[in-house]
Amino acid sequence: MAIVLGLDLGANSIGWALLNEKEGYLIDCGVRVFPEPVDPKSKVAKNQARRAARAARRLISRRKGRKKLLLEHLVSKNLLPESSTEREKFFSSADPYALRKKALYEKLEPFEIGRVFYHICQRRGFKSNRKTATAEDGKISSSINSLREEIKKQNCQTLGEFLAQSDKKRGRFTDRTMYEEEFEKSYGKSKQSLAGSSFN
Repeated sequence: MAIVLGLDLGANSIGWALLNEKEGYLIDCGVRVFPEPVDPKSKVAKNQARRAARAARRLISRRKGRKKLLLEHLVSKNLLPESSTEREKFFSSADPYALRKKALYEKLEPFEIGRVFYHICQRRGFKSNRKTATAEDGKISSSINSLREEIKKQNCQTLGEFLAQSDKKRGRFTDRTMYEEEFEKSYGKSKQSLAGSSFN
């Protein structure tokens, strides 16, 4: 006896029929209905909040890991205090924005260099990984371009110098390249201080 199973796959249901192909009759049939994958009112995927929370956890975990690795490296190269107590005391007394500006014109002390590098690591700026641009990307890019114009108008060399003399330190969209450019300029001014630290 030749038995054939026929399936009809839908977005939230599966229809099925069992046939006796040789005798030519229907043995049985039915349908299984599953809950809709989206909320009927909002039309948003029900697991979207779960995905967003998971993505946020991953982002926080990676950020913590990145900061931890850099901190350990800076301490090992004598660019930050080894003692957590001394490090916290130094962090509370050293204004990172003022140091980022100072790095452009003066040679920083080793701990000051470490503070600048760690502060830049904490911020990093926006860098899109999307293959296609979105409306949100366009809004961010527009804000970044406006910020670049402000920096030019203030005759500032870097983002750090601009923020050091600005009342608004946070809440701005910044670009990854701004930090990369500032890092290169800060590193160049302080190479002599880093000579004995083997920072690489």
